[in-house]
Amino acid sequence: MREKSIAPHDLDRASTRIALISNGAPQKVTDTIVIYDAVYGGLRLTEPLFLEFGSFVDRLRRAAQTAGDEAFIDVQTADAICEWYKGLEEGISVSKGTVHSRDGELLVYAPGSRVSVRRNGMLIERVILEPSYQDVLGERTLVYSCEGTDGKHFILPDTIEPTGQDWRQVYWNPASGSFAELDAEQGEF
Repeated sequence: MREKSIAPHDLDRASTRIALISNGAPQKVTDTIVIYDAVYGGLRLTEPLFLEFGSFVDRLRRAAQTAGDEAFIDVQTADAICEWYKGLEEGISVSKGTVHSRDGELLVYAPGSRVSVRRNGMLIERVILEPSYQDVLGERTLVYSCEGTDGKHFILPDTIEPTGQDWRQVYWNPASGSFAELDAEQGEF
């Protein structure tokens, strides 16, 4: 950040609850670390870290060796990071295409899915109990019930952000209330 004149609050990172969006459909990913611009619109502030990551890791090890016992990160940790970096491989692209609903069924988050819900600009983790239709301002609207710290809540689908690995989608038949797994040829989300 100092070398590239980037303020610390302009970057953020995550190592859990990560999903990639492809063709409008979220895909769970594992073993992932994301460092990203926290600035709206993305100014590619993190691009140098991606392009020069190997040199940053080498510098970290040299700094640990030079600083000795005064190092912020000890030599063993720096060496472990270097070994980890050497073992990195290109990620596998998952191309599952778009999942389409079947006749009379909706594609919904499965009961028990752990998702994030956007409230007042913040993400709050919730576990989905079940989908249902509710009357919202005179219209029949799909909602999900979930447990909150103060009882049962209903959340709208457009406030849900699938994050992490503890969620999946299924077909739901509103008439019968039954669930069916996604077709094998479409893959599991």
